[in-house]
Amino acid sequence: MWVGLLFAIMCISALISMPHANEDIDMPADIEGALTVKAYREKAVQCMVLGRYTHGGPYVIQTLIIYIAIEHLLQGDTNFATHILLGMILNIAMRMGYHRDPKNFKVISPFEGEMRRRTWGALIQANLIFASQMGLPSMLKDHHTDTEEPRNLYDFEFDEDTTELPPSRPETEVTPVIYIIARNRVARLWEKVRDIATDTRHHKYEEILMMDQALLVQQRQLPPPLKMQPMAQSIADPPQLIMQRIWIDISFWRLQIVLHKKYFMAPGQYERYSYSRKTSLKAALKITEYQHIVYENVRTDGLLYDARWKLSSVMNNEFLLANSILCAYLKQVAENPQSVVEDSDIEEIHQMLTKSLDCWKRFSASSKYARKAIEVIRIVLKLKDTPTETPDSIDELSPMLAFQDPLLLDLNFPCTLNTVFDDDPTINDPSLDPTTFGRLPMDDEWINMFQRVSTRVSGSIEPSGLRDVNDYPGK
Repeated sequence: MWVGLLFAIMCISALISMPHANEDIDMPADIEGALTVKAYREKAVQCMVLGRYTHGGPYVIQTLIIYIAIEHLLQGDTNFATHILLGMILNIAMRMGYHRDPKNFKVISPFEGEMRRRTWGALIQANLIFASQMGLPSMLKDHHTDTEEPRNLYDFEFDEDTTELPPSRPETEVTPVIYIIARNRVARLWEKVRDIATDTRHHKYEEILMMDQALLVQQRQLPPPLKMQPMAQSIADPPQLIMQRIWIDISFWRLQIVLHKKYFMAPGQYERYSYSRKTSLKAALKITEYQHIVYENVRTDGLLYDARWKLSSVMNNEFLLANSILCAYLKQVAENPQSVVEDSDIEEIHQMLTKSLDCWKRFSASSKYARKAIEVIRIVLKLKDTPTETPDSIDELSPMLAFQDPLLLDLNFPCTLNTVFDDDPTINDPSLDPTTFGRLPMDDEWINMFQRVSTRVSGSIEPSGLRDVNDYPGK
């Protein structure tokens, strides 16, 4: 299996080293690099099959993690096959005991135990990221695992001969594992937010506000090197570190959108949910601003060019979410000027969407979601001059900026569902009566255009390289 690991490392190295791994349509394709990636990927798959990867064993999980990263980076858009592949990897990892802390097993050395913690941390992140991208519940729950977070150590501080791990370094030091540590802490909150936002049971609005405060506290407690800084002050920082800061900050803004989205489209005249509307709009603007920053800086002469491979379907999914919030808001305001969020600048939103439109154009040849985003944003921007215009075909436009989150499906049809927003009797607050939505000047079909889930997932349901080991002769 170590040969498969070697081929996987060579494959992903070749992939991220390609001149334009982000598939910018302005640049020619690297044919030679693509052929190299294809050859290494094929050899890695062959080694895994011959090594009976489903049985577990040394190097299996590491090879599979790199392989799923390869498959993910090769896909321009969301692909359900990678999520299925991740489920298989998680099952193999749990069968090998990765979900239990190594201190429970005396036969595991300090070095191997620490590397298992790092590996499990990477799997936790992948689980939540792919689950959110596909709109599915997490395959792991916090109470199913007791694996501790890895220590903040440099690689040279321990090896196979280490009998006792050194103490963790201060989180002011940028070690190779500091990002995994920070992301795992965010992941724990991520799971709680999704549980609240997608729970079929009712949660009080006060619970939403408490979770919102927990997000703000966690954001303030980030390790100093991973706190976002202005790009002008980050010129001397490694591109990888800058991209990590951006991704973590986007994660917090995204969680605020998910947490408050249920209340975002509530009529503006009801002050009870004004904080949710403000927070969602602010988060959407911030994420859209990051889209412009990232797309500009991954150009050949940009600050983030060496980290351009990080711009994948996962990050683009966050940009689509932010765009959909802004588009839905502009449509609501166009039809009901009273729904304007306090201190919001409509002109600023138009400018941000215009910048976003330019970003999507660069990738329209390789991404169907980019093409859908372009069409919808153009329609919304026209509302500035013709506020009464509505799409001719909702069925045609519905998947264009889908949230890709079936667990939030109940938010897509506010007129028809018996949704209770709080424990207070709805008779005392007309904003909490689900039938009220049908009488308000809101175009539900337009809202659904951005929030309805598209079940037409691109690509085959089977991972393009791996197949079930039983499909091969000799098994």
